[in-house]
Amino acid sequence: MGDPLVAPALVGFGVNLLLTEVIKAGRMAYRCKDECNELVAKLESVRPLVEQVNDNSSKGNEACTLWLSGFQSLLERAKVVTNECKLESRWSRRKRMVKFWRWKKLPSLVMKISSDIEEARSNTSLVTLGIVLSMHIPKQVEAFSFVKQGTPSLIVGVDEHFKKLKMSILQSHGGDKASHFGLQGRGGAGKTLLVQMLNNDDDIQMKYGKDSVIWMTVGLDAKVSDLYEKLGRCCILDNRVSEKFKLIKNQEEQRTFLKNAYAKKKVFLILDDVWEKPKYDHHDMLFWVDIARGQGSATLITSRSKSVLCKVQAKVEVVLSLPKEESWKLFCCHAFESGGALLTTLEELAWDVCEECKGLPLALKRCALHDLRRSKPIVDSNVDDELFGRLELSYKELKDDATRICFLYFAAFPEDYEIEADELLRMWVAEKLFGLDLSTEEAKDKARAHLEILVRRSLIDRYQGSNYFHIHDVLRDLALHIIGKAERGECGYECFFQSRKEYAIIPKIELLKDLKRMSFMGCNICKWPEDLQAPHLKVCILREISDIQSELMTSLFKMMPDLKFLDLSGNHLSDGKVPCFESLVSLTHLELGRNFFHEFPMSVVHLHKLVSLHVADCRSLKALPKSMGNLNSLVKLDLYGCRSLKALPESMGNLNSLVELDLGGCESLEAFPKSMGKLNSLVKLNLGGCESLEALPESMGKLNSLVQLNLYGCGSLEALPESMGNLNSLVELNLGSCESLEAFPESMGNLKNLKVFK
Repeated sequence: MGDPLVAPALVGFGVNLLLTEVIKAGRMAYRCKDECNELVAKLESVRPLVEQVNDNSSKGNEACTLWLSGFQSLLERAKVVTNECKLESRWSRRKRMVKFWRWKKLPSLVMKISSDIEEARSNTSLVTLGIVLSMHIPKQVEAFSFVKQGTPSLIVGVDEHFKKLKMSILQSHGGDKASHFGLQGRGGAGKTLLVQMLNNDDDIQMKYGKDSVIWMTVGLDAKVSDLYEKLGRCCILDNRVSEKFKLIKNQEEQRTFLKNAYAKKKVFLILDDVWEKPKYDHHDMLFWVDIARGQGSATLITSRSKSVLCKVQAKVEVVLSLPKEESWKLFCCHAFESGGALLTTLEELAWDVCEECKGLPLALKRCALHDLRRSKPIVDSNVDDELFGRLELSYKELKDDATRICFLYFAAFPEDYEIEADELLRMWVAEKLFGLDLSTEEAKDKARAHLEILVRRSLIDRYQGSNYFHIHDVLRDLALHIIGKAERGECGYECFFQSRKEYAIIPKIELLKDLKRMSFMGCNICKWPEDLQAPHLKVCILREISDIQSELMTSLFKMMPDLKFLDLSGNHLSDGKVPCFESLVSLTHLELGRNFFHEFPMSVVHLHKLVSLHVADCRSLKALPKSMGNLNSLVKLDLYGCRSLKALPESMGNLNSLVELDLGGCESLEAFPKSMGKLNSLVKLNLGGCESLEALPESMGKLNSLVQLNLYGCGSLEALPESMGNLNSLVELNLGSCESLEAFPESMGNLKNLKVFK
């Protein structure tokens, strides 16, 4: 993949390397005419680079400009001399040999040129900075590459489909055309599992190249713009191509550009869960995402609809239900922990339930986890209702409304969204879902326990070895189905969730009166109602919305007196565009991460009940207000990745309730206020990656509750305060990559509770 940044990388290293080759060629040219040709070639290889740098040097410093001017002149002289030497006739050479002075003149000119070039090379390091500053440096595109898909340890009944489809893909030649393969089946039949196995298959990766296997989850609520953004930064595309794509705003033009870009690539594109529903300008989703048309490319599409696959004349493999024996095997693996004999009555009931699932793997897995004695046959004519009816057993068997609400919360996020446990915990704790009298830590423990219940019931899945969770799209549909048909008094009636909708629907006035949870994540909302009264609303997710109208939102917040949790992250809010929060007198959790404001919203400091404030990755934020210390209830403050933040106000020392402070990645932070020593409740302090931080105040030693201190990557930190030895509660200390740190204070020997030292 090409590097879009030519000059800075090459002047410091590449030009130097090229000039070394030029010098060698010049010395060879002294002796041999043939080597003159090589010297000319070397000079020509340097010329385009220097010209490109020179074209962009208008903003560079004077030394840079002088060096470029002199070097270009040197190249011109070298070209004249080497061409003269290269074109010298045999008679001229003999004549030169007779006249010693003439024999010496031409080669000496070549040697003089080589000497001058060598001197110019030695000065490249002096002007590199000037050239780097003069260049227009495009922002690097974060490319994505091959992603291995997680598959369950137990896989039953798909071997035949897998082998057949894999063989068809490996044997496809395509000729001048790309190949299309389709996988059709109803929801929960195992289509996604099959394509996950194909995505991870070594033979498939060998045929196309590992990074040319591209996984795209489409789904019913997908936005074409999101899918295109991912396709545009695929690592198999040149960075220049990705940069050009970012400049295109029209969706039709984006489609044309991507089709042309991928026409030159051989890829295996997986489009999982494509729907027939029209999207944008009366075209269906397949019209927009079927862009892998390069020679030898293949596209694998999964869909519930055969007509979707017929549009591209795909070779279709139909995934039907599992055979009876395979169904029983899968059911038993999840229903019975031991392999012992079953009671006759229990086995008969198990067979009845197994037959009710009609070979659908998802239903078999979920229904297997119920108490079989309470399972009842379900008869329904409608396919979706039939499936949801079976799956709804898992929901109804949950022990209380709190657990049911935890499950429904997963519908607040877009399809195939990786949901971090901490996100859910903050919402559930803010709502006081598990009781009014629990402490924050007790509520978090309850929340984690409920997540484990949902995992054990196979209603959600945990990403292996991580703190992230995922819900199957059919089970997410089930949650939306439950919410949609809920009646007053049921917990589903208190929820309204939409995500990634082009034209989101605002709930009706009568529903708003009972609403406690509302999400419009990733939606386009054309018009907010002026009268949006939600007196009981506790959790409101307005993340990644295309156009937040600050004045209107300020008015709407006045009609949400009981709001506890508000998420406005990822909305690109700039100065003057942030709503006013003063009316949210009950707010305890506020998420403002990934926004563009330079000045911190002053209305936040009036939220006296605020417990958790997340402002992570607000890279333009330069300072916090002097009145920041007014947030007396604040327990957690997350400022991670605020790269422009240079200082903290002295009033921060007044945050008596603060337990966790995250300043990781605040690259410009130069000092830590002395008043921070008054943070008696502080348990976790992250200063990792604060590259400009040169010193810590002596008052650090007064942080009696501090358990974790991360100073990793504080490259400018020259010394630690002598008072460090007073941190009696410190258990974990990370000083990795503190390159300027030469010695530790003697008092560190007093850290008797220190167990982890890096």
